[in-house]
Amino acid sequence: MKLSKILEYILGIVTIIITGEVPKSRLEAYLEIYDANLEKYKDVVFDSKIMDRFPDTDHPWQYDHKDAIKISELIRLYQNEEGGWNKNHPIRKEHSPEEIDHILDLHEKNDGMGTNYDNGSVWNHIYFMNEVYLKTGEDTYRDVITRGLECIVNTQKTGAWENKVHRHITYNDAATQGVMWLLFDVLGNVDNKWGYVPESLLKRLDRAYERGIESILDCQVIVDGVGIWGQQHSHDTLLPVRGRNYEPAAWAPIETVNILRVLRDYVSRFPNSDRTPRVQRAIASAIAWYIKFRHTNQDWMRDGATSGWGRYHEIPSGRIIFGNRDGEVLYNFWDLPAERAGGYFWGGDWPRHVIPELKEYYDNP
Repeated sequence: MKLSKILEYILGIVTIIITGEVPKSRLEAYLEIYDANLEKYKDVVFDSKIMDRFPDTDHPWQYDHKDAIKISELIRLYQNEEGGWNKNHPIRKEHSPEEIDHILDLHEKNDGMGTNYDNGSVWNHIYFMNEVYLKTGEDTYRDVITRGLECIVNTQKTGAWENKVHRHITYNDAATQGVMWLLFDVLGNVDNKWGYVPESLLKRLDRAYERGIESILDCQVIVDGVGIWGQQHSHDTLLPVRGRNYEPAAWAPIETVNILRVLRDYVSRFPNSDRTPRVQRAIASAIAWYIKFRHTNQDWMRDGATSGWGRYHEIPSGRIIFGNRDGEVLYNFWDLPAERAGGYFWGGDWPRHVIPELKEYYDNP
């Protein structure tokens, strides 16, 4: 029997002796708060926009914005011991008492409940819970949020965050960028939306944000004055490394779009910081990379474009490359197996429409 079980049993015996009452089981304690919150906030109306920032969790998706309290209770249920969440949890579907009890058992065993920043996990959980807390003022939801923020501080590594699959600095799925957006918003506290976060925690979040900016700047891969970032980088060398077999170590234009947003946020808030000139140079170098390595006469892009950027560009040549499940790097899209060719987004021209400098450059030649 695990020590926690033994302690729970002893505590139960002591409680009976002192109070004469049988203590509630984990399931009973959870359902008591669940039922109470559903009743207290049954008349609270949530806008559909609350789902705009929601992690891409497991299906089925039975709940929507009208079920925000039920979703919040499941987020509370699935929050792990370190305060985070795993992406592979169905927090938008109805759970039976038996299923809830099973999740509580998994927490006890620490089985499949580890923190994962893939698909918007953790930072989007916190964004969602903050909207619910602002509507309800519910203390249990505030506690979920502060524990989530503590998790972000405690799981930062080399100034960045991992998706826990390949254990590298992760920019794929906006893992690190999403956390940085959240920290930027919490620390900025616009309209006092995060005013309840304790000062002691804010200081730690501020340090995490500063470390995050430094890590991003250090990871930029510059060749001949131009450069962007990879999907994932080594904690040791800070260079791009392979993710899954079909995700080679390379320049990654898609992930860089979101990194540039993080850097622009920093400049907007700290225009006179000693670090700002370095951030501005990083942005300028990335823009120059996009201009230098935009490829033409491409007949494979799924967005209908014939010019643009690939999902991966070889370092240092800038050639567009592709990967298959065997780990082989290919230079021709049409050499990909059909499953890979249609099962992954390999590139397009959309960065020119979302990066202001590129839009200006190409729309006004």
